[in-house]
Amino acid sequence: MKKWRILVSLCFSLLVLFIVAPKVAHADTAKVATTKSWTVEFNTEMSSASINNSTIYVLDANGAKQATTVSLSSDKKKAIVKPPSSGYKPGQTYTLVVTDNLYSIKNNPIKQAYSKTFTIEEVPTTPPVGYGTVTADVLNVRSGPGTSYSRIGQLTDGKIVAVYEISGDWATIDYNGTVGYVHKTYIKIQNPAGTNSIEGRRIVIDAGHGGKDPGASAKGTEEADIVLDVALRVQRKLSVLGAVPILTRSTDEFLELYERVQLAEDKHGDIFISIHVNAATAAATGAEAFYYKGKAANEQESYQLARSILDEIVDRANMVDRGVKHGDLHVIRENPLPATLIELGFITNSSDYKKLTSATYRDIYAEAIVEGIKKYYQQ
Repeated sequence: MKKWRILVSLCFSLLVLFIVAPKVAHADTAKVATTKSWTVEFNTEMSSASINNSTIYVLDANGAKQATTVSLSSDKKKAIVKPPSSGYKPGQTYTLVVTDNLYSIKNNPIKQAYSKTFTIEEVPTTPPVGYGTVTADVLNVRSGPGTSYSRIGQLTDGKIVAVYEISGDWATIDYNGTVGYVHKTYIKIQNPAGTNSIEGRRIVIDAGHGGKDPGASAKGTEEADIVLDVALRVQRKLSVLGAVPILTRSTDEFLELYERVQLAEDKHGDIFISIHVNAATAAATGAEAFYYKGKAANEQESYQLARSILDEIVDRANMVDRGVKHGDLHVIRENPLPATLIELGFITNSSDYKKLTSATYRDIYAEAIVEGIKKYYQQ
């Protein structure tokens, strides 16, 4: 009678069915987290009696067996190998060994033994590029730059971590002595003390209205034109300071509100500032700022950003301070970034109108916005 053998493969690795020796000659180039768990998959149901630390185990570079925990999944087709309680050591290389002493519920042995070497990530030796303060109640730390990677831990609101690299939406951080990855939307990244506070920051500047939507108007002057001029001035000033300004529009074009938010996310923005001009009765005057109260994350950051910018506008442009208020406005409500909407003044007020239509004051407004951003990042 023909004797059947069981095939086994290691998840997260190349499928290798014909290795006859339990060791491999080289380690994988990809490094893994200190809390890495391995899953060994079988093509049939396995006997629980054969799944233990004697048949599946991890060795360090010196051949010492590690205190891993091995268990069989409910479908009996997977063996889960959990790391030691204190985790693996950063920078060290280990070997996962699957011996040939495994057998199925029908007493059939596996075809052959297998092994896989792996190396643990370690924190870079170079100085961090900045420090990140968590702005969400709970932030997942991943083993790689994406939500498809396993969660290796969590950080809570206010926790400060060293940031070593930023790529797209993901920041590489020091997580308990090893490398972790977090979504940068939920950390306030600040440059090292004594350096330019906004260098490298990706700042989204949204000139409100545009195209078929001119916004408020008075005496032939339209809001869309005023705020675009101010936005372009902000862009130039930020560029000189080493920041990365991102304009939602740079010409007189129309954008839907959701498109402005989507652009901010697609361009991996750090903060979002929407510039507008107010209109009401002739007596209404002053500048004000809005943030959305009730955001799942970055509510307090949005308030601080709004307050910092408004303070500078009030001081530099000598505007009446109408305060920072909650605003149920799409571009800040639906925005995951720290976001504020700024009303520079009232186009319908004679005093404010003179400032809003003055090239000198438009530059003052732009300078105030830039200084407010700098103040926000210095807090």
